[in-house]
Amino acid sequence: MRAVTGAARSRRTLLFGGKLFDGIQEAYREDQAVLIDDGTISAVGRRNDFGSRTDVERLDCSDAWILPGLINVHVHLTFMYLTGPTEKLRVRSHTEEALHAARIARVLLAQGITTARDMGGRFGIPIEIRDSLARGRLVGPELLVCGLPLSITGGHAWYMSLQSDGADHFRRGARSQLKAGADFIKFMASHDPWKPRPNGEFTRPELSEEEMRAAIDEAHAWGRLAGCHVMGSEMISRVLEAGVDIIEHGQYLTQEQARLMSERRIYLTPTLSSYDVQTMHPRFERGEAWGREHAKLLPGHASAVRNAVEAGVSMLVGTDSVGVYWEEVGLLREHGVSPAETLRSCTSTAARALHLADRIGTVEEGKQADLVVLNHDPMVDARALRDVRLVFKAGVAYTPGDLVASEHLEAEDLWELARYD
Repeated sequence: MRAVTGAARSRRTLLFGGKLFDGIQEAYREDQAVLIDDGTISAVGRRNDFGSRTDVERLDCSDAWILPGLINVHVHLTFMYLTGPTEKLRVRSHTEEALHAARIARVLLAQGITTARDMGGRFGIPIEIRDSLARGRLVGPELLVCGLPLSITGGHAWYMSLQSDGADHFRRGARSQLKAGADFIKFMASHDPWKPRPNGEFTRPELSEEEMRAAIDEAHAWGRLAGCHVMGSEMISRVLEAGVDIIEHGQYLTQEQARLMSERRIYLTPTLSSYDVQTMHPRFERGEAWGREHAKLLPGHASAVRNAVEAGVSMLVGTDSVGVYWEEVGLLREHGVSPAETLRSCTSTAARALHLADRIGTVEEGKQADLVVLNHDPMVDARALRDVRLVFKAGVAYTPGDLVASEHLEAEDLWELARYD
């Protein structure tokens, strides 16, 4: 199989003979063909329906699995997969962060991720990276960005946030990020891990409902979504009443709160791989104290995800700064989400949550040709998601090796950190 790499584009490409997960149905469609015409999916059907057309570049996928391009709804391009204490994030230069973000964009695309949601970065870099990707000056996924998250003075991740206090300041902060070009608004609702509260939860509520509502209402007035970092049952109650659209992490989510999320169609990105496995793994060199503190959040995370699954909350796949994509999918399955539903979480459910379902998330005629071709069956084993043969971004095909060849020449091998097994 020959891939179209770099900036090259074949006007018509036919992927034929593969097993297709279209992002809609429960099962694969066998012996399928997908016709890509100038960056758009122009036809989908049985291989025999396409005969022996000679006006296309034919790619034999008879031994492969074809999926919609994967969506990662929680990334941080400026500091993903960095090793060492988190304090190092505060002293990095503009240039270092920008170069790192450009490298990460290629790593994400090599993972089969064709759309990503950046949840915060400094110096306006995520916005600049998004625009450079859109103009074709860099290679990577389509990017949605929040710019700077909003936090209280001295609050969670204050060093990478816009510090604000009071409803008026949060409204002004939201407007400033929207003016700068943010696609959505994010705020830091809690600080975690922290000293135990009377109810035994290791988290600290930080925002008032009024502060959050001011930011959320402003985002909605601009036609944008609002998401938040939040842990702790008290803080989650405030967030739900304030009208948030997507919750990140969600430790200590109760059964009643999960029921409300399901009723109100509020999505959850649990980031299990990042918080429950990778942030404490020695390979990231965060230190023993960091590991001990974050281990306290594990029971509250397990119960939260269990409550969400039982209530039918729509789950999204996000890796945060150190999570691994396939591992996140596998952990969702361990918590009771079906294989087909986890693949929808990676594709059509995420597209719907981000208000992009008219363009991406499913393999249908008229959709953008964002596709991933895998060597193994991701229904049987989530690890198959790491074995990408080809990824198509708007009809342009790349091989992972082409995208990340330079990563193996760097002192810090981001590709291997991203592919932990």
